[in-house]
Amino acid sequence: MKSETSRDVLISVAQAIFNLCRLTLQLLKIIMPFCYPCGKMFMRSERLNGERRACSVMFDQIGVVLASTKRFGTTGIFRLRGSVLLKCSCRKEELKTEPAFESSLGTGTVTSSRMANVVRRIRIVQIRGFARVLTVIGRSKLGARLVARARDIRAVRQLLEWLLAYYGTFPSIEAASASAARYIPASHDHPKQMSLHANFAEVTRESDYPVLFFLSPIASELRSVFDLGGSVGNLFFQLDRHLHFSRELVWTVHDLSFKREAMLEFARRKNEDRLRFSDQLLSASGVDLFIVAGAIHFFEPNLADLLKRLERLPKHVIVNRSPFSDMEDIITVHDGGLWVNPCKLHSVSRLCSAMGELGYELVASWPVHERRTRVPLFPDCDGIYRGFYFRHSRHV
Repeated sequence: MKSETSRDVLISVAQAIFNLCRLTLQLLKIIMPFCYPCGKMFMRSERLNGERRACSVMFDQIGVVLASTKRFGTTGIFRLRGSVLLKCSCRKEELKTEPAFESSLGTGTVTSSRMANVVRRIRIVQIRGFARVLTVIGRSKLGARLVARARDIRAVRQLLEWLLAYYGTFPSIEAASASAARYIPASHDHPKQMSLHANFAEVTRESDYPVLFFLSPIASELRSVFDLGGSVGNLFFQLDRHLHFSRELVWTVHDLSFKREAMLEFARRKNEDRLRFSDQLLSASGVDLFIVAGAIHFFEPNLADLLKRLERLPKHVIVNRSPFSDMEDIITVHDGGLWVNPCKLHSVSRLCSAMGELGYELVASWPVHERRTRVPLFPDCDGIYRGFYFRHSRHV
């Protein structure tokens, strides 16, 4: 009796997920004929913020594509990397274009690259929308069980992964990066990320206070700090404002090599000569403090494996503002809107056990409430951002 009930529930779950996927596909099929007129109405609203302007541009591009197919009386078949996504037939009497857009068409031809760009934008909207729907479903206990069961059905999971695209899970950071780049090429190289980090230098966030608390007793003793994934060195300015580090301190920022000039220029503007830049992890050998804030999830090796590469282990290690998994390691993406960064939610238990094997003791850990990463296919993974403070046993 119990097995029959479980089977019925499983069938119901599969059917519900299938209906959701089918609804998403149906919405994709009908969106093209209506995008253009809706977009023009949207543009006439009394105020346009940044997001509305972006949507308006997308609607204009869709209108151009539809007008082109209308002019030639053809059926537009839009493709993205070989996959047929939408099919839309437009006749002359079905759609009227405004004069401004008629003139912009020129000869009435639209390059295939522009068409692909329009479809890519629509596909991104679909991916993000479906990921959000699945995330909302997974927030309840019943919904989480339904998604988990559907995930375990091979055929259903394949369909879900196609609909989620880069919001799915991957075997490696490289695979996640390749998937995301098909839709949003920008990643860590987007210039807005550095300007965003520069602004953080002037702000003390809630998650900074645990770090300030544990560093305050040893701040005057610190002479060498290695800041992994430190961007423009903003963390130094956040902490120095409260801790007043020694003038003898050397704070080394490690990041991608193309960020070197931006970091050095930022330090010059701040009239600060204690910052250095390095793209070599080995520069962290034997430092007083190894700190990584908001970056460990962008590294595929776990923290202990990174530290094993050093000739001498750091005395103190602090990790802050990174999402972790209370299950196994999960590789997915962090969607920043204009950019997408592949990331890995490291397992908390593996992190602590591996650090213990290196001789570190866990002094404290804390939750970070500012952010949260949810993985649509794994609603049972909390994705809570956390912080950890480790101290090597020989320095206790």
